[in-house]
Amino acid sequence: MKLIALLIAISFSAFAVACDDGDEPAAATATRTAPAVQPTSVAPGGQPTGAIPPTREASPPPREVSPTTPAFQGSTDSFGFSASPEPAADPALLVDVRVGAHDGFDRIVFEFMDGQRPSGLVGYKTNVVQCGSGAPVDPAGSHTLAVHFDFTNAHTEAGQPTIPSNTVPGPGNSIIESERTCDFEAVVEWAAGVDGEQPFKVTLLQGPNRVVIDVAH
Repeated sequence: MKLIALLIAISFSAFAVACDDGDEPAAATATRTAPAVQPTSVAPGGQPTGAIPPTREASPPPREVSPTTPAFQGSTDSFGFSASPEPAADPALLVDVRVGAHDGFDRIVFEFMDGQRPSGLVGYKTNVVQCGSGAPVDPAGSHTLAVHFDFTNAHTEAGQPTIPSNTVPGPGNSIIESERTCDFEAVVEWAAGVDGEQPFKVTLLQGPNRVVIDVAH
C-alpha cells in the first residue's frame, strides 16, 4: 500500500509541474512600427526644405490704365430738340447764359426758369443776322454756331432783359464769344463764334432746366 501511495504522489507532482509550465501561455503583445519620418531642415524664410509648398494661383498682372482723356463724342451736324413739357403752356424764360472751359472742350449753358424748357435748333450757319433789322452778325471766330429757341422770351413782362449783356466772352479755346441776335415775338437766338468748325454736342438737363452745348477744342 505504501508503494502504491508513493507512486500516486510522484505522478501527481509531475502533472502539477507540467500544468504550471504550459497551461496558460503568455498573451501576445501587438506592436506597430511607426513610419519613418524624413528629417527636414528649415529654410531662412520659414519653409521646410523637404516639404511640398502649397499650390497658389498666379496673381493676374496689374491692369494698365490709359492716362489719356476719352475722345470727344460730337458732330458738326445740326441738332434739334423738343420742348419739355410738350406742348408748352407758356413761353420759356431764359434767365442765364454762362460759359466755361473743360478738359478738351468749351461749354456754353442756357438756363431757363423752372417749369419749361423750349424746343430749339443748334447748328453752324454761314450768314447770321439780327432778327427784325436784318443787320449782319459776325462774332469773333472763324465759324458761327447758331442757337435758336422757339416759344421763348429773354425779357420780363415789363420788358426788362433777363440777360444783362448782349455779348458774353467765351473761354477762348474753341468758343471765342457769344452774341444775342434775337429776342422778338417769342423767339430767342444767340450766335457763338467758334475757332474752326469744331464738333459739338448738346445735352438737355433739368433742375434747373438747361441746354448745354459743348464744343471741342
